[in-house]
Amino acid sequence: MQAELSMLKDFQNTLSNRLLSEGYEKLSVLHQTNNLLSSVEDSIEYDDNRWDVYVDQTDLCIELITEEADELIEIIEKERDPKPEQMLKEVCDLLYVTLGFAARYVEFDKLPEAFKRVHENNMLKITTGTFNDSGKLVKPEDHPQVDLSDLVKGD
Repeated sequence: MQAELSMLKDFQNTLSNRLLSEGYEKLSVLHQTNNLLSSVEDSIEYDDNRWDVYVDQTDLCIELITEEADELIEIIEKERDPKPEQMLKEVCDLLYVTLGFAARYVEFDKLPEAFKRVHENNMLKITTGTFNDSGKLVKPEDHPQVDLSDLVKGD
C-alpha cells in the first residue's frame, strides 16, 4: 500500500504545483497533502480563510468519491455482463479518489497501520458475528471497537 500512497501523494502535490503556477492559489491548496486538516483547531473562526479551505476540501472529496462510486454502480447495474477491465478501472478510480481524501490528512502516512488494525478487527467478527437477511456479517454488540487514537496527530 505504501507505493500506491506515494503515487497518490505525488499526483496531489504535482497537481497543486501546476494550479499554483497557473494562478489558481485557492484551488492549489485544495490538492496539497499533509495540510493538517484533521487538526483544525477549535479556535479557527468560521469566517477564517483556513476554515473555508477545510470545508472546500471536504466538499471536493465528497463530490469526487460520490462521482466515482456512482460510475462503478452504474456499470454494475446497467451492464448485463460488465467487462472485467471496466470493473477494474472503476474500482481503481474509486480507490484513487478515496486515497486522495486520505492524502489531505496528516494521518495519510498512518493509513497502512490503520487499515491493518481495521482488517484485524473485521477478522474477529468472522467467528463471533451473525449474518443478516442480506448476507452481511454483523458484529455482535460486545465486539471491540478498533482503536486508532494513537495514530492521530495531537492525541
